[in-house]
Amino acid sequence: MTDRYLPPKKIPTSLWDSPQTLLRLPTQLTTAYATEIEARNLLDAAINNEPDTGPTGGISPQETELHFATRFSGSCGRTALAALDPKSELRDASDRIIGALSGGKVSMLDIPCGTGAGAAALLTTIATLREQDCIPCHPLEVRLLGGDNSPHALQIANSLWTRITPALRTQAITLHHELMKWDVKDEASTVDLLSKWLNKGHDSRLHFILAANFSGFLGTSSNLKNAQSQLNHIFQWAGTRAAQTIWIEPQTNIADSFLSELYANAIKRVRRLFTTSSENPLKPHAKSECTQQHPLTKPKRFNVRLSLMMLDHKERTP
Repeated sequence: MTDRYLPPKKIPTSLWDSPQTLLRLPTQLTTAYATEIEARNLLDAAINNEPDTGPTGGISPQETELHFATRFSGSCGRTALAALDPKSELRDASDRIIGALSGGKVSMLDIPCGTGAGAAALLTTIATLREQDCIPCHPLEVRLLGGDNSPHALQIANSLWTRITPALRTQAITLHHELMKWDVKDEASTVDLLSKWLNKGHDSRLHFILAANFSGFLGTSSNLKNAQSQLNHIFQWAGTRAAQTIWIEPQTNIADSFLSELYANAIKRVRRLFTTSSENPLKPHAKSECTQQHPLTKPKRFNVRLSLMMLDHKERTP
């Protein structure tokens, strides 16, 4: 791809070491994560367990904190990899993400937000690119709504997003965040979520949905069946707002099957949407992978594998 907003050769070494194909998380994010980990006495769990292992979620505080200690960094890595696309494997995903967060008022919905990895990684990556003069530093106001079914995860996300807010402000990014309990299988809960998101962003330049790491729950046919009507409802409202939707999953057979089924079901019912991350309608997602530096112990590295699907409004110019 030519004429990208962020050509791979311009990605700063603080985020990407090209010879080693090594991804590094933004300093603002690693600092906030380390502080949060230490405050919760989770440093041993975060360092001694293999990254991207452990529970994929959980309602109990114990499961949620172990998830935060072990899977947070991998979730951040997949989101940062999508935004940077250093190997040019994700078509125009990087351009769409950077363009969406280029300035003005943006209403962002992060579902399921979990402990806040996706939005935190996305915004701190943009902040680092601004700091390194890789992209323009226009004033950006982000109205961020996170929804998740775990009250303890919401508590951690709230704390983490609060910690990164001052660092974002130094790069002309103003973050207003709010979180709410959300059950993807419940109609009333989904209506409440969408109503709050749309009301918060009534005068926004752009609406943006970040969905990530849902295949662990929705990868089973029964859960997806029970949630599909609510997901279609979200897609329909996204279409009315010409919203951009980025869906990020780990690169697994379950996730790949889930994304294909999700897209096939949605496209039958939501005519305003089309996929931009793959030319193959049977596999409407793109893939990329790299090695990532552990945010808490630099010598430690692990693999990050990403499956990405982007949905966009049909009337928008690709």
